[in-house]
Amino acid sequence: YEYFWGTIGGVKESAKSQFLNDNYKQRYDHICSHDIVETFKKTFNNIIPNSKNNLPNWMSFIGLTHTIPNFYMHRADRLGMINSTELRVPFLDHNFVNLAMSIPHQLKIKNNEPKYILKKAFENTIPQKILYRKKMGFNVPLKKWGISIMKRYVEDNIQQFCKDTNLLNEKIILEQLRHKNSSNTFMLWNTYFLLHWHKKWFN
Repeated sequence: YEYFWGTIGGVKESAKSQFLNDNYKQRYDHICSHDIVETFKKTFNNIIPNSKNNLPNWMSFIGLTHTIPNFYMHRADRLGMINSTELRVPFLDHNFVNLAMSIPHQLKIKNNEPKYILKKAFENTIPQKILYRKKMGFNVPLKKWGISIMKRYVEDNIQQFCKDTNLLNEKIILEQLRHKNSSNTFMLWNTYFLLHWHKKWFN
């Protein structure tokens, strides 16, 4: 599907057809994960007509309506509270947001440079090597810290989970975990927490 949804590390429909148990797939064959994105897209098209190729504004819209409030602000609020700190987010001031959304989408990404206008505004304040350096996230190094722990847990608990829930395809999950060249950290992370959650609250 063509729709952008920032920060969502979803599983493709083709992958789900492998990982899910056949009985489960038959029960929910009429449901597609993309339906929720389609709902947001219809709202976006009603607000901004003729927006077929307006990817920057779509990215901004989905960020403002979903990603920022449900991911970033949720986490920021919890981090602030646990440290007794009142957080403020000046870039989310409604006047500033309205101004940013009114800028033609052709100017928001220029020469493949994201946040082009914002970076130009700070060129005399922030050193170039910092302002234009490659984006650096705060990802946890799962492969180094916990992949062996998660693998062992899934291997020890996947059989019972599949028996209890009839949800996942045990054979395919184990094959993926044992495949040396497979990039399966995302799948492993989600499977591990699903099994852990189920064992804690349903057993």
